[in-house]
This record gives sequence, structure tokens and C-alpha cells, in this order.
Amino acid sequence: MNLPKIPDVFFQNQVICDYQVNSRMKKIWAVEFDLLNELIKVCEEYHLTYYLFGGTMLDAVRHQGFIPWDNDVDVILPRKDYDKLLEIGPKVFKAPYYFQTPKTEDGKYFYFFAKLCNSLTTGRSDVEYKAGQNCGIFIDIFFLDNLPDGKLERWWYVHKLSRITRMARFCGASILFTPKKGLINILKMKINKLIYKLSGSPSPSKLFDRYNHVAGKYKDKETEEWGQIVWGYRDSVTWKRHDWKSSILASFGPLETVIPEKYDIVLRKQYGDYMQFPPKEQRVCHEYYDFDAETPYKEYFERKTNGRNYDT
Repeated sequence: MNLPKIPDVFFQNQVICDYQVNSRMKKIWAVEFDLLNELIKVCEEYHLTYYLFGGTMLDAVRHQGFIPWDNDVDVILPRKDYDKLLEIGPKVFKAPYYFQTPKTEDGKYFYFFAKLCNSLTTGRSDVEYKAGQNCGIFIDIFFLDNLPDGKLERWWYVHKLSRITRMARFCGASILFTPKKGLINILKMKINKLIYKLSGSPSPSKLFDRYNHVAGKYKDKETEEWGQIVWGYRDSVTWKRHDWKSSILASFGPLETVIPEKYDIVLRKQYGDYMQFPPKEQRVCHEYYDFDAETPYKEYFERKTNGRNYDT
């Protein structure tokens, strides 16, 4: 599937839902449309199931494109399909696309989910650049794991995953974590650091392998629920597996994408009354990163480091 040409008029400044969307934001959107299109092509070629996820599913349902104050894309795959993507991703995505995991950037990238980046753009922070990461604009690629049905078994499953993710704070990428204040938090940090050292001080790559091994324990079982719990276990990000059983096409800007047929159940579980717009004062784009859709990240941060102006 080739990405349809985006007309020049798309990049004009525009007020959408009482929010001013400028041409810079639309250039970021265009990069992310292209990244999503590349991912969809690979999923279709290798027969991998995917869905738009989270805010991006909401984007497609409520706006048929980006929420005006949103600038990221989330996609999710069932565990078996995600594992296959982890296997083929580093080989099938060619420059300027870059498949990013702790395996492709050991000691630099520590999140336990994947990203697909465009290396000819900029979409990350100084700290991540200094850590050695690919800092192109990206889309996030998450995974749905089958959850054990028993309460005690599920608690132990979640506990093991949480213990692994906490260890990432002490890897080479630990500079990206901000320590929490308070005596209890300091004690927890010291205990987790001791556990990390007693475990042999594993690298992000080894922790990533360990996490996926534990997370995928029930991938061959027909459990009642599954969820996306890489950020921690919460009821709002777990669903009945049958709510995702069938899918439909949904427009997301210039693309035809896939969402669950029972998207209403999925979105209400996660967001409540998702069709209700937030108050105007909350319609804010939270930019945690430097964004430049037209400058490769290495050039961008070199200029920034040297104090050079982009307009010259």
C-alpha cells in the first residue's frame, strides 16, 4: 500500500476544534502517516494482525485523523504477531526507517516496546540523543499479552514483569530516569538496585528478552482477558479477548487502518466518555521533545549544541 500524496493545502495553518494547528504540526503528522504506512505494509506482507491503539484509535474514531492537539501514533499487535515483528523488523525496515528496540540499541534504548523511526527527521530530546539513540520522529508499537485468569497467578505475573521493568533504571540508559524523592522511594530504589546487581547487572537487551519471555508466557492459552501493561497493570488497559476478535477499517488521515469492531467497548474501558471533548484549556499539545520534520536528528542536535540558528 502506497501512501496517497498529501496535497499542499493540507499543510496550511488551520483551526480545528477551536485549536490552532500550524504547518509545523502538520509536517510532523505527515511523517507519522508515512511511518504508519510503512508498518502497515510490513504487517500485510507478513500477515501480522495490528490495530490502532489508545489515543490513535480515538483519533481515528472521533476525528478520522489526528486529534488537533495530538502528535504521536500508537499501534498494538497481539503477542505472537509482535514477536514475529521483533524478529523481522531490523531486517525489513530500510533507511531512512529504523526499527528501534533494546536489541537494536543495547545500552541506549531501554523501553520494553518498539518504535519505528524516520532517521531524516528529529523527534527526541537532548538526553536521548546523548544516550546514543536514533532520535528521529517515531511511532510506538505495543503488544497485547494474554493475562492469567487466576487472581494470585495474575498478581505474580504482574509482579515479575514490574520487577524486570524496574531494573531498567540501573542500566546504561538510567540517565533518562528522574529519581523520585522521599524516604520510601529512596529505600525502594536501593532495594531494586540491589536486586539488579544480584541478578548480574543485565543489559537492556537481556532485560528485554527476559521481559518478553515472561510477558508471553500465556500466548498459547485461551485466557479470558488480555492487556497492554508495559506501563503497569491497570483495569483500564485490560479487556476481554473477544472484544478484539473481529476488526473493521477506519480512516486515519490518508490511510485506511484497522481497529477492533467493538472499538466502543475498548475505548470506553480506557477513556470513559471518549466522544466528549476536553475543556478548551486542556486542549494542549504536550511536546516533550524537539521536533523538526525536515532536519535529520544528527544535524539538528549538532546545530543546537553549537548554538546555530535553523533559519540561517
